Amino acid sequence: GAERIGIDKAYSVGQDGSDIRSSLRSTVTYNTLDNPVLPHSGKQWQFSLEPVSIDGEFLTKVDSKYEQHFPLNERFTLSAGLQGGGIVGDAPLYEKYNNAANGRALMGWESDGSLVGSNYALGSVSLRSEIWGPVSATAKVTAGDYFDGLNMQPKVGAGVGVNVQLGKFGVLHAGYGMKLMGKQSGEESGAFHIGFGIPF
Repeated sequence: GAERIGIDKAYSVGQDGSDIRSSLRSTVTYNTLDNPVLPHSGKQWQFSLEPVSIDGEFLTKVDSKYEQHFPLNERFTLSAGLQGGGIVGDAPLYEKYNNAANGRALMGWESDGSLVGSNYALGSVSLRSEIWGPVSATAKVTAGDYFDGLNMQPKVGAGVGVNVQLGKFGVLHAGYGMKLMGKQSGEESGAFHIGFGIPF
């Protein structure tokens, strides 16, 4: 696909505040999940390769994700996941991975894009409990970082949240996370997490 990106000239590849981006994303997926919205059992592996051209500059994005869900009983689900990615080439700021992307949140850190990098690595473990009908609660621990080069500074956070399934459209979630490791001086001790599409 192709699109025109309007951005501050300081971050523009063409230095005119209007970049033309084109890409071709290829994805391979293996999926045995029993429920695509709120899985109770099964696993999913996904690998993506995306060559990108921005105003004549070329880069390649590679990322992969693996998750597995273990039913403990009818109400409780234990889940674990690993994901990571990297960019080959000189990527502008808007092309890098960041903590604001849905599904790539580090618990306790604001989902405002302030964590950003050409590479990222994340792991998570969560326990979800069905409460009533479409409502469930989750306790979750995440670890990882967004970084450039080899400058990884591991962060660990934990949080609790509530999910509300909206039919087949996805999940509305809200919760709060605390920083357990990697907190910088002056940072808040935690952050609220609100989103739509995937569970907390």
